[in-house]
Amino acid sequence: MDVLHQLVQGFGVALQPINLGSHLPNRVLSWGYVRGLNGFTKRERSRLYSAEQRAFLGPNDNLHLNAALSQKGDTVLNRLLRYELTQQLPRTQLARLDKMTMAHAVEARVPFLDTNLVAYVTRLPSRFKVRGFREKVLLKMAMRDRLPEAVIARRKYGFSNPAKALFRGDFRDVCYEELRSNRDILDRFFAYRQVEKLFGMVGGGFLKVPEQKLLQIYLFLNWYRLFIQKEFKEVAGVPDLVLES
Repeated sequence: MDVLHQLVQGFGVALQPINLGSHLPNRVLSWGYVRGLNGFTKRERSRLYSAEQRAFLGPNDNLHLNAALSQKGDTVLNRLLRYELTQQLPRTQLARLDKMTMAHAVEARVPFLDTNLVAYVTRLPSRFKVRGFREKVLLKMAMRDRLPEAVIARRKYGFSNPAKALFRGDFRDVCYEELRSNRDILDRFFAYRQVEKLFGMVGGGFLKVPEQKLLQIYLFLNWYRLFIQKEFKEVAGVPDLVLES
């Protein structure tokens, strides 16, 4: 999966498990959703986590996805889309949208999730949804006379962060110093020697993305300091009053 993902991205196409749904076994599809390029496998977590945290290691499997894939009487694509609609959207994407917009007093709308529209699109044949590596087929057809061709033809980008670009600049040193100076916190959750090994892999990985993993650890550290230790001023750089209101 990692090799295919990298090769196809090199040709300007975003390859995701949903593109290959009808061609891959359920076990591979499940692994692709759980790990992909950015996540941690159970083996990686067993090395990275502290001895205390290893007792809480969960499986690689996504039980909700496994349940959706095991359903009979529908196409694999529709099973994956049902999982996205019932699990990924409400638990991840929409929750993040709501939190980020409300944190800045912005009201957001998601018009393509109108219940009547979703019910209609759900019943459409798969060829209107995904064709090979092409996604959003029907949406692009509907918008072709309303949007520039460059927008219509642009490949899909996921909700990802520019981790590699960040670590090519000053952030690498900032991250290293932040993690090193807060080792007393990190040692409760991670094996610090493994964290340092990730820094040694930065910039050299073809299949691995150590930058993404280090960024996740960095964000966890600052979340812990902000919400558990209540270090509002030091971490966020804004007055306590703003965060408490």
